Amino acid sequence: MKYSKELQNIGLTTKQAQTYLACLKLGSSSVKPISELVELPRTTTYEVLEGLYKKGFINRLIKKKIRYYSVEDPRILIKKVKDNLEGAEKIVPDLLGLFMSAKVLPEVKLYEGKEAVINAWEEILQEGKKYKTLRVITNLQPFETLKKYFPKFRQKRKEIGLFSKILLTNTPESEKFIVKDTVKFQETKLLPENYKFNVSVDIIGDKIFFFSLKNEYTAVVVQNKEIAQTIATLFELIWRSIKN
Repeated sequence: MKYSKELQNIGLTTKQAQTYLACLKLGSSSVKPISELVELPRTTTYEVLEGLYKKGFINRLIKKKIRYYSVEDPRILIKKVKDNLEGAEKIVPDLLGLFMSAKVLPEVKLYEGKEAVINAWEEILQEGKKYKTLRVITNLQPFETLKKYFPKFRQKRKEIGLFSKILLTNTPESEKFIVKDTVKFQETKLLPENYKFNVSVDIIGDKIFFFSLKNEYTAVVVQNKEIAQTIATLFELIWRSIKN
């Protein structure tokens, strides 16, 4: 049915959305016409209708022992969704507090797929609001594989004041990149020749992000303060040893 997906996007199940639209179309109706329109068994339709009634999305009226259902003003549906969203937003800080204070925190996360990997880069930006230095060991391949996304990443990085220190593999392309590089909040150095990487390593705060350069849509994030500090220290040792 038309608008079924939109209703599902705001929290209704497929059956609830179809049944709600059927009630909207039929007006006040008993279960039988509604079940025929949505092509569901009558018992199933009844259960869905009762669920919508309990949520306050439809009305119920009993005439001569027969139940009739009709839709509330659609604006009530939108209001209930907004109220639920506002209620959820109010408890987010408390939920985050419980998450961060839990004794067992997730230490490793796997991102697979283009959108998931972009989410990993977005996670770096979120960390950048707290930690102002991003350390990167990479080659130019990530800029090619996600070249449509990276201008947005750089812009957001500049907006939050996140400074990037990049150790780049030594290739003719890398040398040209450094010469042309005018990106603010960024400094790049070339690694010694013959040091090649198939993984881009990004260190920020207590997290280390590993982005595959062979499969550009795979990333692994390790969260551990001691490990991240150790890798960051090793990065700085290499950084200071390079004079270019």
